[in-house]
Amino acid sequence: MLLGAPRKMEHINYHFRQDTQHRFVYDFETLKYALGRAGFSQIERRGFDPLLDGQDRELGTLYVNAVKPAAPAARDQ
Repeated sequence: MLLGAPRKMEHINYHFRQDTQHRFVYDFETLKYALGRAGFSQIERRGFDPLLDGQDRELGTLYVNAVKPAAPAARDQ
């Protein structure tokens, strides 16, 4: 594995993104990790939902639901 790329998909992304030719590719493990670091919880993979998702994106798309807690309200001074 490459230094700084501990998960398999991150290693693959290193090769995909060389010279900024490609965008990041996620598998569920890597996306769940990134969302968790960004403060999301209840991260769950879901299937295609024709009421939410475009038919042209059904194949080859990773669908995920996650919840990010609301920011705490500012305290009155």
